[in-house]
Amino acid sequence: MFEKLRGLKEVQEIFSRIKQGERNIIAEPLSGCFAGMVYSLLAEELKESLLIITAPENAYGLFSEVKSLLKAAKSPLEPLYYPEDDSLVYSHIKPSKELSRERAVVYKKLCGPGRNIVITGMNTLGEMIPAPPYVAEGNFKVKKGDNLETARLFESLNANGYERRPKVYDVFEYSVRGSITDIFTPDYDYPVRIELNGDTVESVRFFSVETNESTKEADDVFLGLFNPQVKHPCPKGSIAGFFDAASALFIFDDFDRLK
Repeated sequence: MFEKLRGLKEVQEIFSRIKQGERNIIAEPLSGCFAGMVYSLLAEELKESLLIITAPENAYGLFSEVKSLLKAAKSPLEPLYYPEDDSLVYSHIKPSKELSRERAVVYKKLCGPGRNIVITGMNTLGEMIPAPPYVAEGNFKVKKGDNLETARLFESLNANGYERRPKVYDVFEYSVRGSITDIFTPDYDYPVRIELNGDTVESVRFFSVETNESTKEADDVFLGLFNPQVKHPCPKGSIAGFFDAASALFIFDDFDRLK
């Protein structure tokens, strides 16, 4: 799908600079869908993780193009969109739940193994966010047949501002009814239900909040409990700190517009 792009001067220049060891790539202005095609080609052919930084107003559109092109090329890669913290504009409010959910998904992916393609607006580089080790503390594995560290689980839920409710309806909520704990984390489309026998995990399944019926059973789940809505008292960094500077590539799209 991207064969014709490889011979273009702009594309050859980018690959040449990467081969020479550059890690911060300032791309020449690329128009519309052409930019999406070029970055999709880079995502397909390179082995490094990519953080693509563009003008804030272009970020989501560029992400959508790259996602669509990679899907059309039948690529297994799933790019991630990292939105700005909307609470920075209105300091008296918390970040919106939907935006926090999107950001939390990105944090969980970046704390895990494997390669990532993240597209974001320039303003996010200046946001001070919890450092990766602190975010990773919110990742919690639950496996059928294992003992569940309930004290640590509830401590993490409370530290991340999850609301305890009689029944969960939305992300960042949990409920406890006897031996059953329901948790709606931002990284899954459905809440998870953990049923215990003593301290042992007897069953793990996802369920619908509308019908309360199970949608899927699982042997284990890896829950990303970190909640960006909460102002965490911890060391701060930036989204760039979630990437290994020695191996990742930082691509600045249309640098003149970013100045």
